[in-house]
Amino acid sequence: ATRVGRNSTLNIFAMLPCSKRGLRRASVDESYSLVGNRLYNPLWGIDNGEYRNSRVANLLRPELLVAWDYRLTVSTTMHLSADVYYASEGVSSLGWFDAPTPLPDNYRYLPSYYDDHSDASYVTDAWLRNDKRYTQVDWAGMRHSNSLQPDGHARYVVESRRERVANGALTLAFDTKLSGADVEYGVRLGGANYRRYKVLDDLLGATHILDLDYYMVDDATHYGGTKNNLQSDVLVVTEGDTFGYDYALRRYNADIFGSIDWQYGDMRLKVSADIGSERILRNGYFEKELFRGRGSYGKSQYVKLSPYNFVVAGSYTLDNHIFGASVRVARESHDMDNLFFNPEYNNRVVADVVAAKRGVAKISYSVMPGTMARLSALLYVSHYKGGCEVVRCFDDLSRIYSNGIVRGISWLSYGMDIGAEVRWNRMFSSNFRGILSSHRYSDDAQLSLYDNRDNSLIADTVVMIKGCHRGSAELVLYGDMVFRYGGWTATTSLAWCDGGYVEPSFVPRSERVLSFATSVEEREALISQRDLPSATLVNLSISKRVEVDDDHTLSVMLSVNNLLGGSWVANGYESNRIRRVAN
Repeated sequence: ATRVGRNSTLNIFAMLPCSKRGLRRASVDESYSLVGNRLYNPLWGIDNGEYRNSRVANLLRPELLVAWDYRLTVSTTMHLSADVYYASEGVSSLGWFDAPTPLPDNYRYLPSYYDDHSDASYVTDAWLRNDKRYTQVDWAGMRHSNSLQPDGHARYVVESRRERVANGALTLAFDTKLSGADVEYGVRLGGANYRRYKVLDDLLGATHILDLDYYMVDDATHYGGTKNNLQSDVLVVTEGDTFGYDYALRRYNADIFGSIDWQYGDMRLKVSADIGSERILRNGYFEKELFRGRGSYGKSQYVKLSPYNFVVAGSYTLDNHIFGASVRVARESHDMDNLFFNPEYNNRVVADVVAAKRGVAKISYSVMPGTMARLSALLYVSHYKGGCEVVRCFDDLSRIYSNGIVRGISWLSYGMDIGAEVRWNRMFSSNFRGILSSHRYSDDAQLSLYDNRDNSLIADTVVMIKGCHRGSAELVLYGDMVFRYGGWTATTSLAWCDGGYVEPSFVPRSERVLSFATSVEEREALISQRDLPSATLVNLSISKRVEVDDDHTLSVMLSVNNLLGGSWVANGYESNRIRRVAN
């Protein structure tokens, strides 16, 4: 809704997106090869004669945006905006207690796990025959296992991880037009609360579970410290109850920003700055017995960060040539989940956290050799330094579930982007683009592994990550042909991608692991990085736009992607588990 006055304009925007959809999950390369299908999804199975996905996502996200512009003087306008949204979302998954994993593509269920040749052959044959007892979720098997429990305690359940987000931002900005320059400045305040918890959705025929830390139940050292919430006397969990964890991550931020856009003849220069302050904390609503009191319950200490962003950009126009350059220097915040050892149950903050730094430089050139074409080129370099990431995994050397703090993550990206826009005649036009780039880790990182039972240090080690590719495709070629006539638009495009790599993991590349290698070949097997095959995509779309009347139009579009019908690997990542190397 919009209302326009003599000196003001009020805009109100509201939306209510909602969805429910089954998901698919990435699997290991071995399972894709066995079934011969890159679209293989291990998350579904047949339950009582019907297809059932174990991972279903739900979303409800109402949002309201109000923006008010008011002209204070002839040259200055005030902009006041408020953006508020509330999101409720959840993703279901399988849970199991004192039972083997029900995930069909687990490494222990695949042929490569078996040392006995006859066992491996039998499992291989079952996968090749697409025996759904092996390749998909066995819902009947889980229900049967639950029915054999004499006390009604479930071995298998369906649980959902849920999140409720309350987010708000208020911005007050001013725009002042001076002689030859446009000046913008203002302040921005924001806050967000991410409430996360787990709910028991389906007991699969059982009657209950107990809200215990099942990782600790069989541990001789920590036996007895297994309750997930000392704040409640109720230990029995039934369908619809919250269990496991319940906490909130909160972020508060304040920014001041400003920019000046100056133009003199054919020259243009823009300088902008954004300086902020952030405060982040965790608030636990469950008191875990393993981390009593403030170790898991109530507020953690604050993480204080001071991000900033400075940009200088300029351009010069000479006839039909445009030359441009820009430099950006920034200090950036980290994802909130990478600031705590494990926010699901632990208030401990990652020590010595500082904001990461990023520097970017670009040089661009464009030219219009005639009225029917435009050529452009861009050269860039970007350096990121001081990144922090928390890796939560099972440490194969100590046989302990651990939290790994990776500090000093740095990478260097550079490349060129060349494009052309061509209008062949009134009906036909094309876009062409070529990207050649490099994305590599520029330095080794530091890994600190901590026992997730008591936060004790397991090991400090160096990660040999320098020189590894970051996974992005490094060569992309694109071209299309567009036809427009009488409200019709038809587009066919061709894209070719190459130079992609599987995203490397940190733990197997640590010196702590590499020191156990007994040969050069074994060490290379641990640190080698797999590249991804090239991909060719052909897409087609056709649309028709009809003017119903002066105020209404109707558009209909049909699109078909990947006309060649082939499968390709868009991305991949390595497991933090240590690979076995054959003797």
